[in-house]
Amino acid sequence: MSKLAILFVLIIVTVTSLYWFPENLGYLAYKSDGVKSMFDFDVIDRGNGSGIDFLSLLRGVSETDNSTVNDDWDDIELKSADLTTTSLPVSKTTSIEYSTDGRPLILEWNLFCRRSLFKDKTHLEKHCPFKCAYTTNRTLVDDAAVTVHHMGGGDADGQRRSTNRSFVSLFLNFEPPPHRPKYQKTRPYFFDYTITYRQDSDLPVYYDSFVPLSGPNDIDRWTDAEVDAALKSKQKPALWMVSHCSTASKRETYVAQLKKHMAVHQIGACNNVNCPRFKDCEKEFIKTHYFYIAFENSVCNDYITEKFFRMRELIVPIVLDRRVFRGIHEKLLNYTIVASDYESPQQLAEYLKFLMDHPDEYRKYFDWTKIYKKSPQPFVNNDTACKICQLANQVQTGTFEKKKLNIHEWWGGKNCYGPVGSDLVKRGKSVKD
Repeated sequence: MSKLAILFVLIIVTVTSLYWFPENLGYLAYKSDGVKSMFDFDVIDRGNGSGIDFLSLLRGVSETDNSTVNDDWDDIELKSADLTTTSLPVSKTTSIEYSTDGRPLILEWNLFCRRSLFKDKTHLEKHCPFKCAYTTNRTLVDDAAVTVHHMGGGDADGQRRSTNRSFVSLFLNFEPPPHRPKYQKTRPYFFDYTITYRQDSDLPVYYDSFVPLSGPNDIDRWTDAEVDAALKSKQKPALWMVSHCSTASKRETYVAQLKKHMAVHQIGACNNVNCPRFKDCEKEFIKTHYFYIAFENSVCNDYITEKFFRMRELIVPIVLDRRVFRGIHEKLLNYTIVASDYESPQQLAEYLKFLMDHPDEYRKYFDWTKIYKKSPQPFVNNDTACKICQLANQVQTGTFEKKKLNIHEWWGGKNCYGPVGSDLVKRGKSVKD
């Protein structure tokens, strides 16, 4: 074969490789000293704010997907995002200790609800005392101090650990094990650090939390007059907004029995009664109902989502099982109705009817308004991003001590309680018999 023919073949092979595997070009550019990869990118937030507020996050997905109000975040299937590419600082060598201007590199293996956790670079640069470089280019895994894997989101497959021994693989998940079982496909000791809704995480992040009032002059509160006015608008028994129809908790089994003894206004894809997410119809439904069925898709320790925290809108939540409410969450049970406290769905229905007929007793479930602020707390915010950057700096300086973490045992294990809904129905039938 002539030299010209060989050259022609090499050109064809190279062009084909770059066409089908464009990350190779980014990798080559990254490995060239002083040249930044054109395939490093970051998500540019379309809105304002200092973090990922849970409600605004849901609104953003809703507006894109034209979703209707339902079981909320656990029903949103994530799709590929429209990404805006920017040049980011990257290492000049394969050693994380020598990244551009000394900053450690953080790799987001996949995105968190279509957005980068580090989307607000301006705020981080100004307010976070720790400085980092950020990328979503997977070819840079060997150069990253920390790689973040969002195991509750889309495109979480294909994980690879860095060849750098000081590297930290971060497990990020806000969905319960039964609902997002992808963690089972990873090696047991793949992860080194955890950020989840669990209180025993390395960095616990809650869907919401109640913050005590700062004093009698705190204006972030519901007044007694506002609460009394809201209670006068209550006309109907229970509201249930749901579109995830078959769940690990078997909540649908319990509600089916509850409906035999009282009216339950159901909204969502499971019965084709729609209400656009966060529109006036949702507010009106909450305004006119006494109780909100806040059953989760899975009954797991500390898994308490925005469904429960709709109580901020002055409606009483009903949950399946009190075992979920441990530690700092236990105090919330004082303002909550727990299905497992009653022998059967029928007995629960009788108690709910009693409360509707006795306003003074029903009013007691709103005593939280005298203790806690009414505004929701941020879900994932810049403080979370800053703490991940702090972790990356600890990795870079060798001050982070890894622990032995078996993610299969820690995340799966005995932290969930199975089909509680159907178990409670069976218990009720056995008592009746």
